[in-house]
Amino acid sequence: MSPIRAISLLTGIVLTLLALQACGANSGQRIEVPSGDATITLLEFARQAKVEIIFDAQSVSGIQTQSVMGKHLPSEALDLMTTDTPLVVDQDEHTGAFAITRKT
Repeated sequence: MSPIRAISLLTGIVLTLLALQACGANSGQRIEVPSGDATITLLEFARQAKVEIIFDAQSVSGIQTQSVMGKHLPSEALDLMTTDTPLVVDQDEHTGAFAITRKT
């Protein structure tokens, strides 16, 4: 095998491995949060997803979130949890932290 062909083959292998690693990094993580009061489920979600989440306990108290079970990106999981609730999810672009507020 010529040196140029060997380098080309090696480069292809490295690029393939990098692409597979990137796909794995974006596939999400296992989240298992049952439905329940948002003051509890949002804290449990933050613990499992290892993300920062900010919310006013008084404004989300009494709101029932949806259960989320399976492999999800944090933003997807929060969207599923807050479906059919008066809660709004925002994510800070710089820190990645999530803010949960109640629709007015």
